[in-house]
Amino acid sequence: MSYARLLNVPYALVTNGIKIRLYGANFYKSENVTNALIMDIEISSETLGASIESLKYLTRGKLNSNEVYTAFKDFNEQLVVLTLLQEKKDELVKFIVEWVEKLWERGPVKETIVLSALEKVFGRVERIKEIAAQAPPSPTLTPVVASEFEHRPDLGEGIFVYKQDPSKQIDVSRPGSEVERKLKELGLRLSTPTAFWGFTILSEDELD
Repeated sequence: MSYARLLNVPYALVTNGIKIRLYGANFYKSENVTNALIMDIEISSETLGASIESLKYLTRGKLNSNEVYTAFKDFNEQLVVLTLLQEKKDELVKFIVEWVEKLWERGPVKETIVLSALEKVFGRVERIKEIAAQAPPSPTLTPVVASEFEHRPDLGEGIFVYKQDPSKQIDVSRPGSEVERKLKELGLRLSTPTAFWGFTILSEDELD
């Protein structure tokens, strides 16, 4: 972001081919890159339609339009305000409690009562976070690509062995869903759904 600002470049894009993050140099404040994030897209088979719609904003004509700048500005400000409210949540609750007590004029009001009322007004956001926090953590899967596996026809036509740990084997002659399930059991996941060409083996003739 410092380079983008130095070169007077309005936008900077970072991608690993799956995730795309767009930053706006005009929003880069106090060396805080979070403030400058204006688009965060992850391309996957499940979100392909939405991703394509979002990617339309990255064309030169769109990026240079006032309409898109305004949309990005609003999105950026929402992120900043959300972060601020999350960081200052306790102060915000106390402020609202004091405001309610002033209007009610009946003495102290419990924070739990105010929070319960706020949930009914704004939705049960906090309760959703509590449930998520109580849920068991998802296993961390190591992303791998096809080149990290070695084809071992001596073990079976569809057997591939993970080079870093030969005890981890998959059989790509099985249906794709079974291969994916096996990978998860081994603590692995493919970096892209087509890393094994749809989990099929090409013959030497097809490769030629």
